[in-house]
Amino acid sequence: MKRTLFLATSALGAAFASGEPMKLVNIKTGFIVVEFKEGKAEFRDRFLEVEMKETGILIPPFLAKTFGDKEVIFLGDPLFEKAFIEVYYPLCIANVVYQWQN
Repeated sequence: MKRTLFLATSALGAAFASGEPMKLVNIKTGFIVVEFKEGKAEFRDRFLEVEMKETGILIPPFLAKTFGDKEVIFLGDPLFEKAFIEVYYPLCIANVVYQWQN
């Protein structure tokens, strides 16, 4: 699992490293779930935004060091974008219907 998660997020990390805005889009409907611009998340899915503010992203123990030994990352944390891309998306959203676009 660790290796699969690493490989999946490596490609995404490279895309985001360019600094260009990236959007998570439902390709069936064209709905933009979230857009990252200049390190800030702009949610269009209000339910997901509330979840990120209240519950945050649970960080698996094997990734804790990568996230400053934090167990949870909340919206507004400087590590939020990284946690969303590397943890939340592959473990909770990754689906052929949702794709990253720039």
